Amino acid sequence: MTVTTLRTAVVTSVGLLCLVSAGGPAQAAPGNVTATASVSGTTVTVTVHNGTSREINCEEIGFTDPEVPDQETPELPWFGNRGQLKPVLPGADGHEVSTEVTPGRYHVYWVCGVDDGSEMWGTSPVPEFYGGTGTAAPIPVVVGQLCFGSACLPTAFG
Repeated sequence: MTVTTLRTAVVTSVGLLCLVSAGGPAQAAPGNVTATASVSGTTVTVTVHNGTSREINCEEIGFTDPEVPDQETPELPWFGNRGQLKPVLPGADGHEVSTEVTPGRYHVYWVCGVDDGSEMWGTSPVPEFYGGTGTAAPIPVVVGQLCFGSACLPTAFG
């Protein structure tokens, strides 16, 4: 998958909107749900660990630096499963793999919640779109090689 440009809001999934009850989610314990990201060439894998006793639904999105998601973002380059919630079982890990990501610097934003809207986790500002509070910082990743003219640095040095 290559980096795609969309003309939509950051998180438009009807499913995620249903996660939030009318009163908004309660403050979730930040360490209960965590995410990491790894890069191999032009493949980015985002892993969400569900340390709760309930199934959660998650969305992981990578945006090119220095972009920050907002609800009215037109034409924002991204990779991930934007608008497609994926379930993560209690005590398990969920993985979102994006291949053929255009080389460059990105930050991964993510949001997870339980179906009844009572708890939500993720990177600011995404949970705030639904009345929640961010529980983590965006994850910086460098994909492929960064080049300056004809001189290129390997991913590990980007």
